[in-house]
Amino acid sequence: MSLTASASADGKTVTMRLSGRFEFADHADFRAGYNLVSPANSNYILDMSRVDYMDSAALGMLVVLYERTGKDRKRVVLKGCTPEVLKILEISKFDQLLTIER
Repeated sequence: MSLTASASADGKTVTMRLSGRFEFADHADFRAGYNLVSPANSNYILDMSRVDYMDSAALGMLVVLYERTGKDRKRVVLKGCTPEVLKILEISKFDQLLTIER
């Protein structure tokens, strides 16, 4: 997977752009991305428009990010999910855990 991450000027939002296969091997890069800001009152926007596959480890990484926000589903937003990724998220009920913008 390819991942680029940037923090907003105020240090409150991280935007991550992911592409390719989102898998266990991406754990360190994903963590480095969300660690760009302090977890207190931070928001995370994940551009998933170029992710074509995600495994159960990727789902686990999303759970860790969700827990980092104090379990506030509004603070983790997944944008532009492909139909394949959206199906995985819906089957695993992540559409009830995180905000998914289509």
